[in-house]
Amino acid sequence: MLELDAVLDEFSEAFGAQDAERLKRVFTRDHASLVTSEGLALIGTDRLHLFFDVYAQQETRFTFEWDYREVHAAGDAGWVVAFGRETAARREGDVTMPFRLTLVCRRDPEQGWAIAHLHASSPV
Repeated sequence: MLELDAVLDEFSEAFGAQDAERLKRVFTRDHASLVTSEGLALIGTDRLHLFFDVYAQQETRFTFEWDYREVHAAGDAGWVVAFGRETAARREGDVTMPFRLTLVCRRDPEQGWAIAHLHASSPV
């Protein structure tokens, strides 16, 4: 079971590894969403799982490096705000840009802390 402060690290590592099953486990089981500033809006666990399956097969791999994070909890709700960089590793070469992430998490007695909603953006 993940503690709230480890949820960001688990998401980041699983995304960098393109590990669809790990990504699915870090989100809540019943309903989750992911939205980006680039227009991606995945509402519902089924769409999220399909996205992770497709992402795991693509050539471009994304990794994160965090400079700053805040972790807060109030009962069974928690949130993580992080600022850092995202690197897209592509055949043509790596591209690194500023990145920010907000996780809204819920604590489940069996699952521990899991992401209910993720918002990602790349400020330009």
